[in-house]
Amino acid sequence: MKLPGPKMTALLIVLLMGGYFAIGTLTHREEKISEQTQDKLFRVVVSTLQAEPLDNKLPVNGRTAGFKSVSVLAETAGQVRAVLILEGDPVRQGDPLCQLDVGARQSQLDQALALQNKAALDLKAARTLYAKGFQSEAAVNAAEAAFDQARALVDAARQERERTHITAPFDGIVTKVFVETGDLVQPGMPCASLVDLDPILFETDLSQQEVGMVEKGAKAQLLIDGMAPIDGVVRFVSAAATPGANSFHAELSFANPDSRLRDGLSATAEISIGQQKLLIIPRSTILFNDEGIEGIHIVENIKNNVGIVRFVPIVLVRDDENGAYIVSPADEVNLIIRGKDFVIPGQQVEVADPASTYFGG
Repeated sequence: MKLPGPKMTALLIVLLMGGYFAIGTLTHREEKISEQTQDKLFRVVVSTLQAEPLDNKLPVNGRTAGFKSVSVLAETAGQVRAVLILEGDPVRQGDPLCQLDVGARQSQLDQALALQNKAALDLKAARTLYAKGFQSEAAVNAAEAAFDQARALVDAARQERERTHITAPFDGIVTKVFVETGDLVQPGMPCASLVDLDPILFETDLSQQEVGMVEKGAKAQLLIDGMAPIDGVVRFVSAAATPGANSFHAELSFANPDSRLRDGLSATAEISIGQQKLLIIPRSTILFNDEGIEGIHIVENIKNNVGIVRFVPIVLVRDDENGAYIVSPADEVNLIIRGKDFVIPGQQVEVADPASTYFGG
């Protein structure tokens, strides 16, 4: 049956409106589904910390070393007549260590002295004759040259004889004896080795973060188990990194008048680095990046509870029951205390309320 015109028009209007609302409903559902399937920002919990100015000391590990160490060498050939020291003996500068057989050296010195005496008499006679007009100036000059030559021979013979006495070049401790009585030595062979333990040195390596805080002349303390702290100073900080290592060699000096501190002791030293702004952080918040650098994750540029993760290398100053003391990178730091192991530098994250679940959304 054919519908009248007005009814057909009404039906078409109803159909069009139904289709419009159906399409709108489907579009809205698609948008809602799309929003629900989008990746949500990872949630982290941060603690906002304020830097505190504190008098600071930098702890470093290392080993003690003698101020000077040397092998005392023979300067002439000869047979060892006597060894006058034992390993561990303290010696003063000039003390005899080894005595070589004098041999013919004394007679060579006596002969040189005789020649010098004759040359002195000849020179005196030549000058007397010259003053009376019986000797030429050239003859006097020749006599003076002969005397100078004879005196040089005496000096050489005396030095050669003195080389048979091998003595300590400085105050120290005998660490090793290389010869025994009756041994035949040649020039350059060692008699004994000495170490000077006063002052005692403490050798350590500083990281590139630490080296900028340590100055030559800064006060320091040496800490060894069972001993009272010993005061000293920083005597050397390398201006260049150790080849093959990302570290800088440093030496500290400590008085050791009784030589109670030995060469090669493992120890800790604390170097005064003045007042610095420090953060006290939970030890659990410290991590290592892919390059093995120790640091922390913080959140920067927080707006509407959304910020950017940043990895900050740290210098650990000390560690006690309050936490880890680090040099602060800023006056205020938003430290990630939950979720630090699941984010990467540059990642955008949501800063969650500490009471909420920080995983997901």
